[in-house]
Order: sequence, then C-alpha cells, then structure tokens
Amino acid sequence: MTRPQDSTGVVLTATAVAKVKELLDREAHDGLRLRVSVAPGGCSGLRYQLFFDDRIFDGDRVTRFGDEPAAPGSEGGGHE
Repeated sequence: MTRPQDSTGVVLTATAVAKVKELLDREAHDGLRLRVSVAPGGCSGLRYQLFFDDRIFDGDRVTRFGDEPAAPGSEGGGHE
C-alpha cells in the first residue's frame, strides 16, 4: 500500500476499508463512524481502541469515511 504524501494519522488498507464497511452494514444504527482512540496503558505505554461511535467531537480530525459526504467544517477525509 502506498501512503499518500499529504496524509497524516491513520490510513486504512483497502481490505480494512471493506471490513469496516461490512461491519457498519451489520449495525442497525445510521450515522456510526469508526473511532480510533489512544490512551495510556498497555505494555508499550499506549492502548489503542477501535470502535463505532455516533458522536463528533471538536478535536476530531476526520469526520467522514470513504465516499461519505464531509461534515460541515471537517478537515480532510477519506480513509484516515
């Protein structure tokens, strides 16, 4: 996979994008997004969590997924 030069943050492979879309399709709730969270803990000092969430916070860097229209005021987009 080639990482886009202007990309920062998390970049998903095509396989990961397909799996996330598959899991989202199984949910009965519209408006869910994949949230990636990093918190202190774990063996390396950081604990990573991935989960679906319908909330949008001021500090969120990407507020859309794939070909979904961008939310007003969002920065970036795509599969980050």
